[in-house]
Amino acid sequence: MASPTSTSTTLIHVKKESAVLDSHGLPPREPRDESGKERQKNFRELSTEQKLLAIVRYSVKPFSDRLDPFAALPVNLDRLQEHLISFYLLYYPKATYGFSPRLRPHPVASNFSIALTTPACFQVILARSALYRIGLNKYASDSEKDQLNMAVMRHKGEALKMLRVLSAKAAPNRKDDLLASIISLGTFDRRNGAKDAAGMHYSAVRRILKSTGGPLAVNSVLLSRVMCFFECIYGTSPESYIWDESGLDRLVNGLNGFLGDIWELWKSLSTISGLTAQTTKAPGPPRIHSFGLQPDSSLLALVERQPPSDAELTQQRRLEMIFQVTCLLTFGMITLDKAGDFRSLQQYMDGIHKQVEDLHLMGQSCNNIMWQIQVNDHSADHSRRIWRAASYAWVLKHVSYDVQLKVKEWLLAFFQGEPVAEKPFRLDPFHFSYAS
Repeated sequence: MASPTSTSTTLIHVKKESAVLDSHGLPPREPRDESGKERQKNFRELSTEQKLLAIVRYSVKPFSDRLDPFAALPVNLDRLQEHLISFYLLYYPKATYGFSPRLRPHPVASNFSIALTTPACFQVILARSALYRIGLNKYASDSEKDQLNMAVMRHKGEALKMLRVLSAKAAPNRKDDLLASIISLGTFDRRNGAKDAAGMHYSAVRRILKSTGGPLAVNSVLLSRVMCFFECIYGTSPESYIWDESGLDRLVNGLNGFLGDIWELWKSLSTISGLTAQTTKAPGPPRIHSFGLQPDSSLLALVERQPPSDAELTQQRRLEMIFQVTCLLTFGMITLDKAGDFRSLQQYMDGIHKQVEDLHLMGQSCNNIMWQIQVNDHSADHSRRIWRAASYAWVLKHVSYDVQLKVKEWLLAFFQGEPVAEKPFRLDPFHFSYAS
């Protein structure tokens, strides 16, 4: 057996020659990165339309490696889908709803987290994002527009296919997934203008809820909160995936009873205030309580804000009225529930004031504080409050803006500790007869 050290080695002489490279065969040299000043100068030279397009395209850069590092999404993402998800999470919330990015948890992120475990909802999100991109007219070419149109049809079709499979194999433990999927398709069709299709989906949701115990029987707290919130913010018309006209009379009676309870508490507080009042030099009548909306607070500014009297009554202003009234109705239910412990009530309201200040919500849409009120308390009692408030807000979608304004001003007078109203506000048939 030969020793390892005895292995022979043959040396081969290699002739060194100069290699001639053809410059035409090389890839083009990468352009030199622009400096910050050069980029700013170039951006300033763009037209307004080009600037908007640049901002939108920059905001939808793909980031699926950060979004889905473990490949846990319900689909394998291609480049277009990366853009759609990025657009949905980064640009869509502010542009569509006016949501503050400081909200924690965020309503759009919460909806997206539901979609991560509900494939049909995920497909609807992709379709919705593509549809909104088309609506903005901010695509770079006709080819990109065609891709977006194809994405809308493809992802909606996938969602419908998944929904059929889910409904065919319906099981009690999949009820939440089924509800979320149908609601997603219904709200997509409603935003897309397909009212008949949206009505069909909404009717299916109402039938499921009626047969399974109503919205309070939804198993997932997060889904319950998201359902309640988006029910409140989707439009000013009475279209709903929770209630229909068959329950309107019952809810009107419930709203009138609630306003009567507020008035009774208001009278009691006024009597107590009169018996314990001390001489004060402050101008105007004294506040009859201190637990409500603090004067000069950001929260009060949000819920009492009004457009100028001569301003056009736009859809957004009508929506803002619904948000404000929903918040005030929820505050009213919190007040009635905690009326036996004013210290606890004061702490609760102080906490809401602090949230508004910490999140810097001053001057933004009231839907931000409505979300915070609904989502930050997961108790069963609070679930009943927010669903009752949402149902009464739905009733008020049947009446005119002027009637909504009167309800809002009546509730504001109570929460600001003003002298008690002469009588409780009551909705009567003529309020609905003249609804606009």
